[in-house]
Amino acid sequence: MEFTSPSLTGRGGEYPTRGVDVSVASERFVLRDQAAQDITRYDFVKDLVRLERVVDADLATSAAAVLLTNDSAYWKESLRASSVDAAFRIAEGRRLAGRLAWASHAGVGTMRGRETPLALIRSHLVRWVDYSSFPGSYGTFRYWVSKFKAYRPKGRSPTVPLLDP
Repeated sequence: MEFTSPSLTGRGGEYPTRGVDVSVASERFVLRDQAAQDITRYDFVKDLVRLERVVDADLATSAAAVLLTNDSAYWKESLRASSVDAAFRIAEGRRLAGRLAWASHAGVGTMRGRETPLALIRSHLVRWVDYSSFPGSYGTFRYWVSKFKAYRPKGRSPTVPLLDP
């Protein structure tokens, strides 16, 4: 996560990949296979929560969180209706809002260091955008950017507590 000044923009991002070894225009790209999509989804939502609080505490005037990946497990609906990370799923067209928590059957190892439910102030509509592609498995890269500005209902104080790191 990054905060800049004087433009006062907050940024966060995740860049999970599936394993790829490909040459494009004579340049070789080797990406490692990063599993644990459930944990990455939680971490990305946590980035959104932190950025919302930074903006609402007047530490930034706007914010953007970016997720760029070649793993379709992020933009596609889950085939399992009862996944432990159902609340954190970011499939195309999903709207993230409110309190999000692990399913009751989530394992201790999955949640280690990530036990706290997350509460979003805003509603974030997930719209994936094609970024690039090349032939072969995991050759499609897509990204989702959630951008927002300060939201302060009339009479609300700008002091919003930040999450623990």
